[in-house]
Amino acid sequence: MSTYVFRQLASGNNKLSKILDFQEVGSIIGRTKNTDHFIYNIKVREDFRRQKNGSEMLNVYEKLIKYNYNINQVHLAAWENISDPNSVNQFYISNGYVKNNNILPIQLDDKVNFFEINQFYKIL
Repeated sequence: MSTYVFRQLASGNNKLSKILDFQEVGSIIGRTKNTDHFIYNIKVREDFRRQKNGSEMLNVYEKLIKYNYNINQVHLAAWENISDPNSVNQFYISNGYVKNNNILPIQLDDKVNFFEINQFYKIL
């Protein structure tokens, strides 16, 4: 059985952690501004990926921020590694997010990987 821990960090960000067998499976970090919420980081442990953990955490997180903070819209930036195209974008699309076509993608080369960063949003 899994447990969720939702808390506000000293930085003002919110963090949701999913715990399974006393180990953190993954977490989501974001921040609220007015009636919008911005997700900064979603991480799922490598050995727990592709098992619906990310989607389940995102669903729980969205419900918590909607009802606890009266949030209407969630925004995020999807960092898509060019060597594995569409895995990140497809994750957000399958969870009801829409690519914001009003903001052009940004390309970033960190000397190890090359990323395309797209902006997504979801109306709750």
